[in-house]
Amino acid sequence: METTVQGYTALTYSTGMEFRERIYPSLGVTFALLALVLATSFAIWAALETIIAIAFALVATVLASIWWVGAIHKIEFDGVWLRVNHARIEVKHLFNPVFLDGQQWRRRLGADFDPALFHAHRFWMRSGVEVSLRDERDPHRGWLIGSREGRQLVSALVEALGTASREGKARGLDD
Repeated sequence: METTVQGYTALTYSTGMEFRERIYPSLGVTFALLALVLATSFAIWAALETIIAIAFALVATVLASIWWVGAIHKIEFDGVWLRVNHARIEVKHLFNPVFLDGQQWRRRLGADFDPALFHAHRFWMRSGVEVSLRDERDPHRGWLIGSREGRQLVSALVEALGTASREGKARGLDD
């Protein structure tokens, strides 16, 4: 399912405990990047030769495209592992997922900023999820994950945490 809201597109797939989301850079960010490349290319063209400006424009366009692809925010949860971009963690180390929207999200990134959290979000995101960690070896207290479909992610995490808790109790584990 593809949804477009407030200028950015998110691909979301959710079945059972699975959750996948890709959030692309907003149109504003994309146009700002394009304007930067064009303005710089124009300035180089005005000061130097056309061939130099064309070469710069090609190189800058390739680099901007690489940045744009790298800026795509990816969230995947398969019931066992939570992956956000290149980071991953097992669900057994997580607890207390909370959806943050609007004012809560802005406050968490502003006045209530916590540098001890693992921050996995982009500046154009407007909502997300905060998840606490129970792994003492991890230097972070939790994860702050930017997500357009945070409620679905929280539901999948809560369902997986409940399943993991029931399985742990069935095996006699207090984890």
